[in-house]
Amino acid sequence: MNASDPVRDQLAGLLQASAERDFRPGRQQSLKEHVMSEIRTEREAGRAPARRYRRRVLAVGAVAAIGAAAAVVTAVATSTGSVPAGRARAAAPVTAAQLLDKVANAAAVHPAAAGSGRYWYIQTQVAGSGSGAATAPPAPPTVGRSGSGAVASHERQVWLDVRGACFPGELNEPAHGLRDAPLTNGDLHGRCRVTPGFELPTQAWLNSLPTDPHVLLSMLSTANEGDAHEMFVTIGDLFDQAIVPPKVSAALFRTAALIPGVTVGHGTKDTLGRPTVSVTEGPANGREAWLFDPSTLQYLGSNEYNTDGSLTYGQTITAEAFVGHLGEVPAHS
Repeated sequence: MNASDPVRDQLAGLLQASAERDFRPGRQQSLKEHVMSEIRTEREAGRAPARRYRRRVLAVGAVAAIGAAAAVVTAVATSTGSVPAGRARAAAPVTAAQLLDKVANAAAVHPAAAGSGRYWYIQTQVAGSGSGAATAPPAPPTVGRSGSGAVASHERQVWLDVRGACFPGELNEPAHGLRDAPLTNGDLHGRCRVTPGFELPTQAWLNSLPTDPHVLLSMLSTANEGDAHEMFVTIGDLFDQAIVPPKVSAALFRTAALIPGVTVGHGTKDTLGRPTVSVTEGPANGREAWLFDPSTLQYLGSNEYNTDGSLTYGQTITAEAFVGHLGEVPAHS
């Protein structure tokens, strides 16, 4: 019989509690080049696999006091497991589809983000060898994982215009020396060439998404040339870089259950060091995971690991809300 895993046991209990209920099936150009160059360097160093996809890049505008660029990237985790055989009604392995259905049910009834302003405020704790920190903050908090050393983590605050990446945003990341750093996504002549979509969403676009998982799967497949890994990462990027409406969130989680190769993870922690339940997908080097609160199944963030289990990149959402102006921080964060 497998050794007991407390987090997995808790997940099994959550699934058991509702076993009688029906489940539904199944962002100016040179800085961007600098960021992409760093990404390529990291790939060549073997810290992440070569991929055609790339997440939304937030380019820091030309400001004399700021000598760095920042990229909002995301990522993800590893390993599979099953529920201990000795548990009543939980002898069969908990599948990714079961977990994602439970996550979807929780997301559907989760309160919508507070506020009604024109900016998404997203506060995260980021960590890992791919987090881009040039200098670690003094006495930083650390996050560890079995088989890997502790890595520095730091706070990041981003303000993004709900009308899309054509409109200026702002970034605070003190660990990089970045404060009130403008974010842009247009060419050097100020003309924006962005069409709303999975990589560069707007609030209106998110609100317009269908809630049929099979329709969403077809849209994701078209946008990602049928690549299952890119489809999984694309959904995760939406959760990490936008405020997704509850019903759409639920539909996206159910869509993920239809993507081949998605499995249940175990032993994963977020960048605050908290145990999580997770679903994972991707190659051994660069395997990605979405992390959820073991009690509420609320989405917490995402991690990415190397083959040896070391954290390449992780980010945990610590606050998100709609705010009225750049730099505004919600009272509860």
